[in-house]
Amino acid sequence: MTRRLPALLTLFLLVAGPVPAADKEKDEDRLQGSWSVVATTFDGRALPEERIKGRKVTFKGKEFTATGGDKDRTVSFTLDPAKDPRQIDLKRAGQDEAAHGIYKLDGDELTICYGEPGKERPTKFASEAGGRVFLIVFKRDKK
Repeated sequence: MTRRLPALLTLFLLVAGPVPAADKEKDEDRLQGSWSVVATTFDGRALPEERIKGRKVTFKGKEFTATGGDKDRTVSFTLDPAKDPRQIDLKRAGQDEAAHGIYKLDGDELTICYGEPGKERPTKFASEAGGRVFLIVFKRDKK
């Protein structure tokens, strides 16, 4: 049995190893384009539909621009699809710290959950009262 352990460990590491760069690019590629906000929760409270209506994000390269609010904001992002749940870091120009989050892509639906800059990364897709966490659901815009 002890002779098999190194072989089993090696096999496990090969199967469960890091996600190849091609898979990382795949998620980045899948994000490209325009997405509409369909739901937003912050600190455990859902924002009313009239506050999110018309809000969009457009991914281009490693940045996205959020429109429809008081002013447009451009945010750079990095992905780590090797984590479970997958991780995203968001940083606006002029910010000292990134906002750490998680994301999931399910067809034409994107969900991002993140804390305020400098706070710990959420571990689940939820925004609870007092947590200061955003949970945003997007739908891909039809071309």
